[in-house]
Amino acid sequence: NELITAAKATGMKICADVRRIMEGRDPLKGYKPVVPIAQRLAEAFADDEVIVSWKIADEPSLGAMVQLAMGMRAIAEADHLGRPQLIEFNNTATFAAFTPYLNLNCWDLYPVLQGSRNPWAIREQTRRYRELMPDRPMWAVLQSFETRPPAPDGAYVRPSDAEIRMMAYMAIAEGAKGLCWYSGWSGHGRDEGLVGRTGVHKGGMMATLKGLAKRLIPIGKQLLHTDPVHRSNIKVEQEQGNRGIVVSALRHRQRDVTFLVAVNEDLTNVRSARVMLADDTPVFDLYALNGRNLASGNTFTIGALAGGDGRIYLVAGAGEYGSLSAHIRSDTALEQIRVLTPDVSIARRWGIDLTEVNAALAACREFAEIGAANDAQAQ
Repeated sequence: NELITAAKATGMKICADVRRIMEGRDPLKGYKPVVPIAQRLAEAFADDEVIVSWKIADEPSLGAMVQLAMGMRAIAEADHLGRPQLIEFNNTATFAAFTPYLNLNCWDLYPVLQGSRNPWAIREQTRRYRELMPDRPMWAVLQSFETRPPAPDGAYVRPSDAEIRMMAYMAIAEGAKGLCWYSGWSGHGRDEGLVGRTGVHKGGMMATLKGLAKRLIPIGKQLLHTDPVHRSNIKVEQEQGNRGIVVSALRHRQRDVTFLVAVNEDLTNVRSARVMLADDTPVFDLYALNGRNLASGNTFTIGALAGGDGRIYLVAGAGEYGSLSAHIRSDTALEQIRVLTPDVSIARRWGIDLTEVNAALAACREFAEIGAANDAQAQ
């Protein structure tokens, strides 16, 4: 109860660790003996306001499959919300064997190594995992740590901010619905991560992720309903170089719209590109959200995209753009409320009168629910 109270006060969401649910039990006796335990968990955490997923295992071996499958079956039977069951896989062979039991496609292959620094591998890795299990949501756990000290050949090295952004946009372009970074490594001789890097000369990773989240979370709620289109008739013209801007398409499952994810895969240079589409449907910038059609005929220009950075566009008629942009702007207001949660909690504990604040936040939520974006953002 104390944990749930603290989580609600800060707006934190928790993955409940149930890795020991089958500990000391014979999997040959089946999953039924642990169903009562799973039911107690589901009763204790009866909504997803705090507990949003279950941690089942981390990079398991094939030898653990039967025991893990039993625990997963028990949780699935007890949890009427069907929350994601989190297992990270670091190779496709083990992942493929587990797919009959998984309700989430999650993996953690880290490509930024001392001997072979290849953050571009994220695009192919994301595509490969998605092809193995295309019918379930995919979460990519992206590298945000390094081996310290020392860093011999083959050890992990700290991704640059440009690499962090590029890997995030690549994963989204290939169909990832969730992005994860580990933050709590101790740094004692192995993996030093986000928390250890905050405030030191190679810091800034938290700020980088904060900037990504501010842009991606409101738009991401729309991208949850899309699938990659790998034969999308998109042509990109740009200045010559080893790497440049790559444009990928995500097609909405219910709406007649396509999202374009543009990624500058040149990590060191600002790049521009001219993009040619199959027809003259209008193109809108979902970061600017200014309602201006960027297309001239079937062509539009992507200007001054920084190294490793990305941008998301909508290819749709004006009516569809108006509807989706209202949702995105409303979700932006809700995200601003979420970010304010710890400050509001502190003010409440200090005994500050929050009557007007509470009323404004409640009104913001009400306006956002009906898509009244201007009113939501004003509140």
